[in-house]
Order: sequence, then C-alpha cells, then structure tokens
Amino acid sequence: MGYELWFGVAKVDITPEVPVPLAGFAFRSGPYEGITRSLYAKVSLFQQKAAADQPVATTLVVQADLIALAAEEIPGFAAEIEQRYGLSGASVIYNATHTHSGPHMRGGAASSKVNRDYSKLVESRLLQAVEQAFASLESVKVEKVVGNCSIGIHRRKEVNGEFVMAPNPAGPNDQEVTVIRFNRITDGTTKGIFVHFTCHPTTTGDNLISSEYPGVAMERVEQSLGGGAIATFLQGCCGDIRPNLTSSDGQFFRGDDSDVCRLGAALGDAVLAALKQEPQSLPLCALEVRDVTIRLPYQSVPDEATLREGAELPGYDGELNRAWLAQSAEDRNFMPMRLAYMKLAEGLELVALNGEVVVQYGLYLKQQFPDAVLPLAYSNGVVAYIPTAAQLIEGGYEARDSIKLFGMPSPFRRDIEALIRDAAVGLVRGKNE
Repeated sequence: MGYELWFGVAKVDITPEVPVPLAGFAFRSGPYEGITRSLYAKVSLFQQKAAADQPVATTLVVQADLIALAAEEIPGFAAEIEQRYGLSGASVIYNATHTHSGPHMRGGAASSKVNRDYSKLVESRLLQAVEQAFASLESVKVEKVVGNCSIGIHRRKEVNGEFVMAPNPAGPNDQEVTVIRFNRITDGTTKGIFVHFTCHPTTTGDNLISSEYPGVAMERVEQSLGGGAIATFLQGCCGDIRPNLTSSDGQFFRGDDSDVCRLGAALGDAVLAALKQEPQSLPLCALEVRDVTIRLPYQSVPDEATLREGAELPGYDGELNRAWLAQSAEDRNFMPMRLAYMKLAEGLELVALNGEVVVQYGLYLKQQFPDAVLPLAYSNGVVAYIPTAAQLIEGGYEARDSIKLFGMPSPFRRDIEALIRDAAVGLVRGKNE
C-alpha cells in the first residue's frame, strides 16, 4: 500500500521568567545572572493517514534546550497529551540538547533541584506547541543528507596511568551531521528539518542562560532556510565528547559566548553545506514505535545495616541512603534503563536511550544499521553515565567519578555493554516484544 506522512511542527520559548539556578556545573552558585540567548522547545508531530482525515498512527518528538527532559518531570504535560490525543509511552520521545546553561530538569537523584514553577512553565509552553503542531499538519516527503563537523573531541585520555578529562584526538568520535528535511508536498518548500549531531553543549560555564552551540546553529539554519522552517537539534551519544576548546598546554578550557557563537556557526554552516548536496529520498512506510526497559547491574550494593546507618547522615548522603532503603532489596542491585524506538520512514529510525551514553554505543548502532538508525542519548530522562566495559576497567569520570551524582551505590558491572547492545539491536529488529 502507499503511505502518506503528515508533519506538524512548532517552536516555543521556554526561557525561565525568573532567575533560577542552572544545571551542569557544580562550581556555579546562586541563580543565573543573565540571559545570553533564549531557550526553546520544538515539537515535531508525525501522523499517518490511510484515507482523508483518518489518522492511523501518530507520534511526537519533543526536543528542548535543557540538560534533560522526561515525562516524569513534566507530568501535567504527559497526562494532558495522553488524555487529549492518546499519545503516551513509545509514541512520544523527549530529547534534550543537554545544554549546561539551562535550569535543572533531571529527575532521579537530582529531582529535588528541579524548580517546580519552571517545570509548570515548560508544561504549559509544550502544550501550546503540540496544539500548534496539530494545527499545522501538512503532507510531506522526507529527504536525507549527511555532512561533517569537527567541533567535538574525545575527552578521555590516559595520563600517568589514570584516565582524566583531557583532549584526545585519537579517541573515538562521531563527527557525522545527519540532516533530515521535511518538504511540503504542495510546493516542495521546507517545513522543518532534523539535525543529528554528537557533542556535549559545555562550551561555557558562565552563570548565564544559553541554548549553547546547538541553539546558535539551529537559528543560523532557520534564518538561511526562511519561510518559517523550524530546525530541530537531536543530540547523539556524546557522553565522552565535548567541544574542542584546547589551550596551548594541551588542556581543555571553558569558553564564553564568542566561542559558543563560533562553534554554533561551524555546525550551522556544516548543515547548510550538506543541504546543497543531492538528497536521498526516503520512502515512506508504516510508523512504528516500541520500547524496552532493561536492568543494569551494579558492582556492589551496601547491606541493609549500612544503609540504615547512612540514612541518618545529613544532606545529600542521607538522601541517597534513604532512597536506596525505599527500594526493594532486589531493585537496589540494578538501575533501570529505557530504550525507545521510532521509525518515521525507510532510513529514518530513532533509537532513544535515557542516559549519558558514550559515543561508542552510537557508533555501534550506526555500524549495525548503516544509513538508517540515529542514536539519541539524553532521551526520556537521564539515569546515569553509560560507559563501555573497557571504560569501567579504566575508571575516570564517566565510569566511576560521576556515580554519586546519579545516586548510584557503585559503578556498573562490565556486562552492561553487552546488555545494552543486545537490547538496542533487538529493539530495532522488533525482537524485544
């Protein structure tokens, strides 16, 4: 049978209206001191129709200039779109750019830092965006082009037998820029584009609101395309990739907004250069969604007596021990990780993972499903850093030093890599159902 894809898209401002603390860097203190560039959310709606005005499937991609985004942190939005439109579960993917210059929105061990007034603002603005996206539905064709951008670099390097955060040009990286173009059937003009790229938005640590380099890049693309086209940035598996800001002594440094603008312009120009290529037309197909939750084992867990003793500690340590005690003895041994799959066209398949996933997993999925799968980290929340088996042996920030930040009792076991790879491949192939 022939397929027809209808696409609606909307963009809303989600900049906080009052100063709140920013997420991403522990060295910051107090609420933000100013706004360098506004934060936005983009809602992309896909609907497949078998006959006139007869929807047979609807999916939603919600993307935001935030450190993380999940239904649990905006429950009013999740409940409302399910009640109004029947959209829930794997039919909705939440993807964050992971900017470190926006408010706290990561749940789990950091949920107490989320400003509930701000999350209510995000809820209401996203509901407006969904309404606008439904109102703007148009029949589209889908095209793909692929470019390259070198602003990111591997950030793990062995120095004197220890793995530290330092520029490592020899380390694994993903410099591919995949651009998906949604063009109106009526006149061929561009209604919206997806830009998939892989790099931490950690250019600057200034205590200022900023959509970071992805925001600069998407604004540059939107201005160039014109006609109201909306550009949506989809973050890849950038857990160990960061902007290549390297000093003369070979160390990383934090930049300022001029560096944000420079890196964003480089990515924007890479997208525009790719769009000049002859595109690959993607055949339409039945929309597909599914998800699976796996359990990632910890290396060790404190016993009941130790947890009860720790629960009496003040501050964050006490909170963590009380949270572990609230779980069953079995559940304490694992971190749940959710993977979601969404197929929008032949050659356009999204695999969303709710963690700070290192680049090797993204490269693996691209290798397994060439010219088809776009791996999205920071999707549907962020449970923890997801390192490889080798990194768990090596140590370093992603494997060990970050575990307390995510409320983990110990690092993961090395077999998580095989568990995640198998689950992701099975999800794409539909074998997890």
